Amino acid sequence: LSPEKRKEKEEVVKQKYMELQTAMQKIYGPQGKLEQERAKLAEPLLKEIKKVIDQVAKKDKYDVVLDSGVGVVLYHNPRLDITQKIIDTLNKKK
Repeated sequence: LSPEKRKEKEEVVKQKYMELQTAMQKIYGPQGKLEQERAKLAEPLLKEIKKVIDQVAKKDKYDVVLDSGVGVVLYHNPRLDITQKIIDTLNKKK
């Protein structure tokens, strides 16, 4: 290939690569279709989990329920962990 033709081909490849990156962001990016679908599917489940947590916390008179998955709990007494109680309650609803 001549240097001009080679440069043209490189520009075409570069443009196609940029188009691919843009398309991938639209699908897989933080605001992409995949994340939107995940959020839409997870929303009812998360609402149900929150409802059960509220019920268990009120019934057992907990003042605070923390989400250790977020990483803010530095220590907790294992006997205060209600995770299994929440899972069991959710499983009974199936």
